[in-house]
Amino acid sequence: MTSPSKIPFERLRSVLLPLERIAIALSGGLDSSVLLAASADILGADRCLALTAETPYVMQEELRDSTALCLRLGVRQERLAFPILPEIADNPPPALLPMQARPVYLPDRTGRRAPFSPDGGRVQHGRSGRLPAGAQGP
Repeated sequence: MTSPSKIPFERLRSVLLPLERIAIALSGGLDSSVLLAASADILGADRCLALTAETPYVMQEELRDSTALCLRLGVRQERLAFPILPEIADNPPPALLPMQARPVYLPDRTGRRAPFSPDGGRVQHGRSGRLPAGAQGP
């Protein structure tokens, strides 16, 4: 019997297995990152493509994180640049403060779940060993 915690991944596996290839809109956030990691595990990295939008409204940290994940998984990433539409050019992107990082656990190449830090820093006490760009230390 499958444990309750594995049921969502078994359902995801049943949806992905019949696919020949998959393209995933990768934002660098948790949901799309988990979907990409699961897809690479189930289908193989060579059958996955990550599409990442690049606009002034996307935080550089998210772009960096999405690229780091693709490199770690061996998945090809295409960045799609979108200019600001003239209709909204007068509304500049908001200044966003970096959020406190929480560890994400992804399978490594041996199948073990390991804490993932997109910037390559060590994960200590549930946080990356490095501060996000623009953040100040204590």
